[in-house]
Amino acid sequence: LALAVLATAAGGRVKVCVRGHWREPVNIYTAIALPPGNRKSAVFDLMVQPLLDAEKALIELSGPVRAEAETLARLAKSAAEKAAGKAASAEPEHRDTLTAEAVQLAQDADKMRVPAEPQLVADDVTPENVGTLLDEQGGRISCLSAEGELFDIIAGRYTGKPNMGMFLKGHAGDMLRVNRQGRSAQHVDSPAVTIGLAVQPEVLDALSRIDGADGRGLLARFLYSKPLSLVGYRSLTPALLDEQVAATYAKHLAGLTLALADWTDPALIQLTPEADAVLLAFQKVTESRLGPDGSFAPIVKWASKRDGAVARIAGLLHLAAHPEDGWHKPIEASTMAAATELGVYFTAHALDVFNVMSADPAHESAVTVLAQLVSSNPAQFTKRE
Repeated sequence: LALAVLATAAGGRVKVCVRGHWREPVNIYTAIALPPGNRKSAVFDLMVQPLLDAEKALIELSGPVRAEAETLARLAKSAAEKAAGKAASAEPEHRDTLTAEAVQLAQDADKMRVPAEPQLVADDVTPENVGTLLDEQGGRISCLSAEGELFDIIAGRYTGKPNMGMFLKGHAGDMLRVNRQGRSAQHVDSPAVTIGLAVQPEVLDALSRIDGADGRGLLARFLYSKPLSLVGYRSLTPALLDEQVAATYAKHLAGLTLALADWTDPALIQLTPEADAVLLAFQKVTESRLGPDGSFAPIVKWASKRDGAVARIAGLLHLAAHPEDGWHKPIEASTMAAATELGVYFTAHALDVFNVMSADPAHESAVTVLAQLVSSNPAQFTKRE
């Protein structure tokens, strides 16, 4: 979840220059699966709140600019309408000149854009809404939620059929055409969508059943995490959250968000030669396991994106370590090594998630029975039990 929060702050504003023309944006898709009772919502709210505070600050800071733009747009529209009326009632000898002036004023008014109110995080959005938000918000938007409703929407809750194209392009950064009612089509050159979801395990199973989700690569774009549920084993008097740590987290996250908010061209972060060597070694391991007999064969689509995901994670970890000036510094080998460790973690969880997604119904029942046996460790049990 912390990675998705960082990606919300930096998505669409930073790219990692890996090697040659290989550049990775830092927006990511994450899905954390935990059973009910693990207090996902409480942790989620705590992690996301600094983003919402930064969003409020951006709205306040942009207020005067938006007010000026709205006023100028109204004046331009009014001037165009008056010019059109004047041309319509003009004497024949003046009509052509006045018509040309009216057309020019109308064209000028049509080109004027009033900036939308800044928004970093969206919830319960349709794919069409995401396109509009990307157009309005400088090519980026984040979908963060402690529920799995986004998957229902992708599956076709409102349209009756799956609609995932926006999310496929939003992860890869492929050019997006946005058609909006009453306006000409807009093009978002490098869309950056971030997704961070904390859901129940059954939601991931439902995701796998969305028509085309696997074949078109949606499943392969997510970084999955299925932490061990601690329900029933938690301390009733856990250590309290360190207020200084919480304050530092909020300060740095909000500061990073505000520092990058107005960037139009993404910052390009380089790798040190040592960091590149760490990533290259990781790539060699990935490649060696992608073959038909390799350990990544069951998740070849996901694993084919593993190296790029690690580069994105390295960019996020780098910005977390240098929230005030990370875009001016190269990524170090230690940061890349930490990113590869996370890559190994996400690989293990992807193998588990895809194994469950592809299993027959009896598999889940068998896993449940095995877990119960391991937990209770009975000396014997009856057939009925």
